[in-house]
Amino acid sequence: MNLDKNVFRVNQKVFDYFNGGWGEILSINDKSTVDSSFKIKVYFHRLKKYVYYNEEGRWSKNSPRTLSTTEYTLNNFTQTPPINKYNTVYVCNEKDKNIWYVRIFARFEFGKIYTFENGNFDSDRMECWNHWRIEKPKNFKH
Repeated sequence: MNLDKNVFRVNQKVFDYFNGGWGEILSINDKSTVDSSFKIKVYFHRLKKYVYYNEEGRWSKNSPRTLSTTEYTLNNFTQTPPINKYNTVYVCNEKDKNIWYVRIFARFEFGKIYTFENGNFDSDRMECWNHWRIEKPKNFKH
């Protein structure tokens, strides 16, 4: 795997079920590590500790991939890359399929799409949508 194709980036919020939940990527290509293949430095606030990962999201050669772009239990782990360059999707609700909104993608789950509430990356609250698309709808009004 090449780091240029990796979904991880500096200042990104990431999740690791085994290392304290939510953390933040502090650096990529960190040269202070003992093993040069573990270059992604993540700080986990809850445990107040740093963990180094390889570009596959593993914290040791034999560990499973645990560094994730979304929160997970052991049933819904993902390293799915962002939808597009801006992480935006177009969504509409059940009642009026002619009114579309731009939202920031958070995750897919069971055929539905979840977006950050009010476009706020820092929000813990999500909005769930049944109808969505990646490209701009013809009837979209900004």
